[in-house]
Amino acid sequence: MRYAYFDPITREVIGWFDTEALDCILPDADLLIPLTRDAWEANAHEPRWVDENHLLSSALPVVPVNLDQIKANKLVEISSACAAAIVGGFISSALGEPHTYPSQATDQSNLMAAVLSSLSAPAKNWETPVWCVDAKDEGAYRLHTAAQVQAVGNDSLTARNAALTRKAVLEDRIRQAVIVEQVQSSSWPTK
Repeated sequence: MRYAYFDPITREVIGWFDTEALDCILPDADLLIPLTRDAWEANAHEPRWVDENHLLSSALPVVPVNLDQIKANKLVEISSACAAAIVGGFISSALGEPHTYPSQATDQSNLMAAVLSSLSAPAKNWETPVWCVDAKDEGAYRLHTAAQVQAVGNDSLTARNAALTRKAVLEDRIRQAVIVEQVQSSSWPTK
């Protein structure tokens, strides 16, 4: 017997089995289309799909959309985008003009330590070096006063909270969506 084996999601034929030529273990019968010799010879070397009537077709079928799966995929996409935004750096003007500060986990930990240290700074001339990139795209450790490092810490928190708020709004919009287009339009903004 000859069979076309198809993917249940895309409906694309992904394999051809000829049990007369080869002794083989067949996949689940629900994913197989029995073929006559003539149908085998006419189709086995061509791209084919299986339509809703379980018949071979040379045209890509309309595949039913599972809204819950699309929502789940979009929620993962939004979560990943939020995480990337949080560790993708932020801008602070604590030094008098905008500088970009890194925000990977180690950077966040170092900034937190600097902010905590600044809160109990023993002298008015307390300073600590913090890595940042200026408008000319030149990165360097630049000295920050207690007030400046605290301002950077506040800007870091503001950027983080903005990303988390954006994520929560998009997640709510996705969960409330009733059609695919509503889910697809709920995307993380690009810079």
